[in-house]
Amino acid sequence: MESEKVVVTGGAGFIGSHLIEALLDRGFRTVAIDNFSEGRMSNLDNWVGNRQLTIVRMDVRDPRIARVLRGATTVYHLAALVGVQGSLSDPRKVNDVNVDGTLNLLMASEQNRVDRFIYASSAAVYGFNKSVVQRESMPPSPATPYAISKMAAETYCKMFHEVHCLNTVSLRFFNVYGPRQRASPYSSVIASFVSRILARKPLIIFGNGRQIRDFVFVSDVLQALLLSLESEQAIGKTINIGTGKPTSINELARSIIHLLGHKRFPVSRKPAREGDIRHSCADITVAKKSLGYRPKVELKDGIRQTIGF
Repeated sequence: MESEKVVVTGGAGFIGSHLIEALLDRGFRTVAIDNFSEGRMSNLDNWVGNRQLTIVRMDVRDPRIARVLRGATTVYHLAALVGVQGSLSDPRKVNDVNVDGTLNLLMASEQNRVDRFIYASSAAVYGFNKSVVQRESMPPSPATPYAISKMAAETYCKMFHEVHCLNTVSLRFFNVYGPRQRASPYSSVIASFVSRILARKPLIIFGNGRQIRDFVFVSDVLQALLLSLESEQAIGKTINIGTGKPTSINELARSIIHLLGHKRFPVSRKPAREGDIRHSCADITVAKKSLGYRPKVELKDGIRQTIGF
């Protein structure tokens, strides 16, 4: 295992830095690629100086990335521009990074005979699906530039598997949360709620708060990422990664308020945002069968770990 080289794009990001930690713990020679537009070096501080870790400041669109992939057996592609609202205001940039960047990385992987390419996609590809629970067999209906970019990148992964025999796995993440996640307009609502309560600012809920989400803790996402490294049944597939348990935004707000020691807390309600999906919850049957994936962290426990107590 020590001779195996694994590359992680977006390695200084929220999920990427957790994955770097897990790979180093398992003895892999690990390369973290990040342009640090969103990722933070502080996320990797505990491993700076580790002989098994190389940190490369580079954009995924850079053609020189092929040199970084030399000798790699696996590429985890987590780097992306995220956020529905941001993609609506600048669709060209989102397409450049999320689609062209993925294509550049796939070509570099083929050139270097990488064995496995694991892509972090998004539940956003389902769009305004009327079903409360989404299955991989449902036709995608991406409704924003961000969702379209993730669907296009998935399609490129499938093509490289079928035409170029690259072993690809596409994982559709639902609402991931956990430590190191920054509160921003594009991050998990959990990070936003926690930061606002700690700052004694009213929670902001868009729409009526009855929107359904599937909140999956980062350690369960890591479980899926690591299982994808070994599973032969996952090759060529697109797989939902969530918990299969729906939670409304109103329910979430009440839980976080109580966990932070409040009986009540002010809430500011605003109009629903353009592009926001009504129902989003994963059917994880395929993940269970093809990966052996079993989510382990209950929402309240995950929130406690995120808060730090």
